[in-house]
Amino acid sequence: YIEPVEPWTLLWTWNGPDANGGSSNHFYDAPREARTVTGGNNIYVPAGANGLYALNKTNGAVGWNFTLTAIDGTPAYDPSGFIFAGGANGVVYKLDATNGNVLGSYATGGIVTRAVLVNGSAVYALTNAGVLHKIEIVNMTGIWTYVSGSGSSTGLAFSSSRNMALFGTDDLFVRAVDD
Repeated sequence: YIEPVEPWTLLWTWNGPDANGGSSNHFYDAPREARTVTGGNNIYVPAGANGLYALNKTNGAVGWNFTLTAIDGTPAYDPSGFIFAGGANGVVYKLDATNGNVLGSYATGGIVTRAVLVNGSAVYALTNAGVLHKIEIVNMTGIWTYVSGSGSSTGLAFSSSRNMALFGTDDLFVRAVDD
């Protein structure tokens, strides 16, 4: 539980209003599935066609910008210093969280615009076509895939108590995939 001390002050803004409240600092509209995550010294921002940004938590300065593909979904931060992001090109990237260098990748064979999920030693990626991939983090190799037979309509969730990955599909089913 953290209680922010008042009075609150604005530290910085990014991709938002300029100092006069105008729109000159706004350079892209966030993708529908894009959410920011934080880890280490950065905030990681999926920016669609502009890729993925790492912003310094303290001052908002751009630390790095990954631009090999559009990143429309929320990335996942792993405390060991990696950031994972699924791309519109169907590749899940393992990036060095400090500098954005590509440390590994895994081709899913389908577009990934939903959030990726890290659980233990694996990262999970769901393609728009509803194919779920479990990928081993160390060397970015596939462990298994699950083909739902319908497009994905929700992001991923993981139940540790049931050891299952869950997601909704366009045919109005919720899939609970035994890990």
